[in-house]
Amino acid sequence: MKNNGFLSHADSASLNKNLIINYIKSKGIVSQTQIWEDVNLSRASVSQIIKQLTEMDLIKVAGIGESKGGRRRLALTLNYDSKQLIIYDWMTKQLCVTNLNGVVISAEPFGFDSGTSPEQFCQILYQKTEILLKKINVDSSQIFAMGLVFPGLVDTIGGKVLYSLEMNWNDAEIFDMTQKMFRFPVYIDRTANMILLGEYSRLQDSSIRNALLILSDNTRLGSALLQDGKIIHGGNNMNGELGHIRVADSPVCNCGKKGCLEAKVIEILSHGYDTASLSLAVEYIGIAISTAVNIFDPCLILLYGDIFEKLSDRLLSRLNSYIFDNIVNSDSRNLKITYSFLGRSASITGMCENIFRKSFPIV
Repeated sequence: MKNNGFLSHADSASLNKNLIINYIKSKGIVSQTQIWEDVNLSRASVSQIIKQLTEMDLIKVAGIGESKGGRRRLALTLNYDSKQLIIYDWMTKQLCVTNLNGVVISAEPFGFDSGTSPEQFCQILYQKTEILLKKINVDSSQIFAMGLVFPGLVDTIGGKVLYSLEMNWNDAEIFDMTQKMFRFPVYIDRTANMILLGEYSRLQDSSIRNALLILSDNTRLGSALLQDGKIIHGGNNMNGELGHIRVADSPVCNCGKKGCLEAKVIEILSHGYDTASLSLAVEYIGIAISTAVNIFDPCLILLYGDIFEKLSDRLLSRLNSYIFDNIVNSDSRNLKITYSFLGRSASITGMCENIFRKSFPIV
């Protein structure tokens, strides 16, 4: 972009290309005529961009559409298989190669203990990447980008893991280290964000633009927020720390303070997932969710994690009731509460969507 705020010719051309790529992605299969009609670009521009994208192998012909007089229309779609991504996901403890749409082509286990330093992790990542690519006979030059999904607080702009209890890392300069090793772009983000983005990217209801993920297991209670279709990271990359809402009679938390709701839930479930313990945990989790709803006003709440998977229908109904009983104007809210539908693959799908959005931005 030029200093005067106007787009340069190159920026304008890139934006137009991205507009068409995202339009085709949103529709699945379209004709060139549909693109002319719906995207605010001239026929000549659309034709030129379609030619360029075809030569780049980013789009392909999906078939022949119905004719409305004259020549029959070609049906176009994105060629997701034209590019490969490498994704490391801490939650599933695996390194995988996917296509642009998150379909896993090959995967290898990749776990490491909490004593592994950031430098050691990056060295192991490089070695395992080489092994995985050799296994599927793919050269690193064919890789479009890499995505790394970590628990904790992640600075996506600076490329750092600011803090991760699970990995025992502080201010880990992951981006700088990996960019010295790989010839392709590397993106990092936190687990909860990528789970939510993955789930959102597969929603059938396009009217939902604001969503809240609640991530809960026996070691943490966190969240992620999506507004107007975009993940919210916060001004300090510390959004989503829902487990640190203050409650009474809570033991010392992993953060070092007393009074955290997360620590209370962990204490309640420390002896097992019996009905009485789950019932009490549901009340505290309900406090967190209803507080978040009152602040952020989502239309969708996605429940993800071990605790929610163990809830009976009766306890899930109790959680729903607690939430709606403790939010303002519950009768007039458009709010749906549901389980995750992608399960363990959500964070991998989310990182693939994240890479796609950052590679072909339209804003």
